[in-house]
Amino acid sequence: LNQEDTLASEMTERLDVDSQTEVISNQEDTLASEMTERLDVDSQTEVILNQEDTLAYEMTEQLDVDSQTVKVILNQEDTLASEMTVQLDVDSQTEVISNQEDTLASEMTERLDVDSQTEVILNQEDTLASEMTERL
Repeated sequence: LNQEDTLASEMTERLDVDSQTEVISNQEDTLASEMTERLDVDSQTEVILNQEDTLAYEMTEQLDVDSQTVKVILNQEDTLASEMTVQLDVDSQTEVISNQEDTLASEMTERLDVDSQTEVILNQEDTLASEMTERL
């Protein structure tokens, strides 16, 4: 009977150890799951940061294009004004001005296209910032 009591006591202790081991195992599984989720969030954050860097680079390039376009148009306006002053013949002057106005209108249309592309990029950046805010 004493041996049975001892054996019963040892079995109870063993069940307690097994129960604690299962609790620890469950905690390890939970921790592993949380770490995996965190790695997924970190990965998504890195993707968003890379997209933001790319967008910033593209916006810088677009601003450079805008600046150059403005300089070209201003230079052409100066040239047009100078040529208009130099022309003596009214008929010749009218035709030159008409051609330059066509060229200027074409360049202004290109400028509007550049501005439209800039607006698209700014909208994309706003969307990305909104998505990053929601993600955070």
